[in-house]
Order: sequence, then structure tokens, then C-alpha cells
Amino acid sequence: MSQTNQYRNVYGIILMLIHAIALPMLYVINKYVMNELPSSQVVFLYKSAVLIGILPWILHGGFDCIKTNKIGLHLARGLVSTLGALLFMHGLHKVDVASATALNKMEPILLMLLSAIYFKERLNAVKITTLVASFVGMLLVSYQFVNWGENGLYFPWLAENQEEVAFNRYYLYIFAAMLLWTANSTIIKALGKTESNRTQLFYISMISVLVSTPAAFCEFSSNQIGFLSIPQISKITSIYEWNLSAQIMELIMLSALMHFLHVVCYFQSLKVAEMSVVIPFDYSRLIFGAILGYAFFGHIPTFSAYIGYFLILVSGIWLFRFTSKTKQS
Repeated sequence: MSQTNQYRNVYGIILMLIHAIALPMLYVINKYVMNELPSSQVVFLYKSAVLIGILPWILHGGFDCIKTNKIGLHLARGLVSTLGALLFMHGLHKVDVASATALNKMEPILLMLLSAIYFKERLNAVKITTLVASFVGMLLVSYQFVNWGENGLYFPWLAENQEEVAFNRYYLYIFAAMLLWTANSTIIKALGKTESNRTQLFYISMISVLVSTPAAFCEFSSNQIGFLSIPQISKITSIYEWNLSAQIMELIMLSALMHFLHVVCYFQSLKVAEMSVVIPFDYSRLIFGAILGYAFFGHIPTFSAYIGYFLILVSGIWLFRFTSKTKQS
């Protein structure tokens, strides 16, 4: 490897680590703000802040960069991406940062499953193994199947006190967001063939604001159906009614900055360095998510969750390595 490539790879690793810190930091900030504002308003505000912040940069060279023949794909991407963000943030309010960050890494596995179902891509032994291991990891993260106590390993769901292992239904919102973001990834691949990053960033930011607006200005009440909480509109609100203190607005701006950093650093890292070098460092976000979750909220993952994190991490890296070797050969 040449010295130039080594420098580019080191630069790419630094960018990927910035992304890996910025994303869980975005979750931490928004989770804190959601103590004062509904999740839908948080999404609307930080998406709006991102759009306002990037407009001067996007339009600096004129309006040519926003011309497109793929407006339908941009609309589809904006819709599924923003619905995913709304669901994810609603779930994040009641799910710890480390678990939400770990489940976010299920996207490559879900994308592989989607390709097998809809594009008839063949599943070999490695893909099936990583698929099964990842889904087992997802279950262990979202439900306390196993734990470690004073007497060693035990299974709480076999205990007489079933309240100890009550399922947190807010994980369902996280799962739904992952499915939508997986669909979003397939649209990004289609757009990437003809659309520049600047064009994509403009349309995803603008459409995100438009899609999140109705949810932000509607007040919802819950209608319980079984174990699902179905929202229904109870009131239309005005932005003057929102709890927009100076501190909240500062945090929203910081959240928008974290969002911008995570997007730009991730794609710039893939652009300047070898993908096989930088992608494994993306999984460091699981570590940063656990550290930040503990530092700001005192969250300590369960023994079951740690096993789940490990399975998701190992499966994702193994799948990526296998896929990279297959493409090279």
C-alpha cells in the first residue's frame, strides 16, 4: 500500500470515528429534549435546522445542483426516511441509547434479507448464519431472555415474577424504523447512480421538513389496542405553544450539527478511504452509544443486551468481510 493510500485510510478512519460519535450523540441530545417536547416536534425542529444550515452551502454555486429527473425517487426516499425518523425517535424516548444504537446496525442484515426476497439473491451458509445470529441478537437486546446474578446464569422468563421481563413495546417502533430505513438504503443506491450528494442532501432535508410538519403540529392521544399504542389526533397546535426555551433551541441546533456531521463524515470517509478499512470502525458507535448512554442517563445494559450487541457486531463485520472478499474474487 502506498503512503498516500495509508494517509487517506487514516483520514477515512478519523472521519468514520467522528460519525460513530456524532450519531449516538444525536440520540442523546434528542432523548434529553424529548423530556420537554414530543418526539414529532423534535424531529421537525432538528430537520428544519439542518435544512436552514445547509441551504447556503447547497445553493452557493447556483440552482443547477438541485435540478433532477428523479423527483419521484427523492419523494419516496424523503417519505420513508422521515417516517423512520419519527418512529425511531418515538421509540428512543423509552429505549436506552446503547440498544437503539445497536439495533440501528441491523440495517445491513435487513437489506440482505430484502435482496433475497425481492431480488432473488442467493443465500449461502455465511449469509444465513449472520442473518440468524443478528436476529437472535436483536431479540436478546429487546427482551431479557438471559441474565447473570449472584448465583450465576439464569433465565428471568422462567421465574415466577413475570414483571421482571415485561416486553418494552417501544422496541417495536425501533424495529419499524429499521425496516423503513432499509427501504431507504435501496432508494439511495438507485439515486446514487445519477444524483450528486449535494442534490440528495437538499431533497432529503426539504422533504423531511414537509413530511414531519403534520406530525409536529398535531397533538396525539393514545388508543390502546392489545399491546400496541395507536396514536390519534386530538388537537392542532401552534408553534407558539411549544416549549421552546433558549436551552432547548441550543440543543436543537447542536442536534442538527450532529446530524450533519454524521452524514457528511460517513459518506466522505467512504469516498476518501478503502471501504474494507473504514466500515469496521462504524461499529464503534455501539461502544460510544453505551458510554454516552451511561454518562448522560445512567443506563447500564442488561447481560442479555450485551450478548445481543456482540452478536449484531460480529455478524455485521463478518457479513461485510465475506461480501468484500466475494466481490474481489
